[in-house]
Amino acid sequence: MEFVLTGSKCKSCGKIFFPKKRVCTNCLSIDNMESENLSKRGKLISYTINYVGTPGFDPPYAFGYIELPEGIWLYSELIVKGSFDELKLGMDVNLAEVETQKDKYGEAYLKWKFEPLS
Repeated sequence: MEFVLTGSKCKSCGKIFFPKKRVCTNCLSIDNMESENLSKRGKLISYTINYVGTPGFDPPYAFGYIELPEGIWLYSELIVKGSFDELKLGMDVNLAEVETQKDKYGEAYLKWKFEPLS
């Protein structure tokens, strides 16, 4: 199965949302949405590097805003394999599937992050 982020698209005005919505906040249409798979590639618009840990995150780590071609901005953890100096505003990033842990049955918990394209 391919890992994708799915939003919703208003059938009346074409506006795309993530996460999915029941009501279009653009034209106020109700129950007129359809599922829409989002692009896996986007642009890094802004980012921050955190040096103090939050539960569940080992510092240092980076988060940033990603703009998808659909016009949606997502706030996401970033995968940085080398130095944080590789992060540049406007750079292309790609959606990545990351396993966080396994449940008692051995099934993986997955989350999404974005990583710079090399």
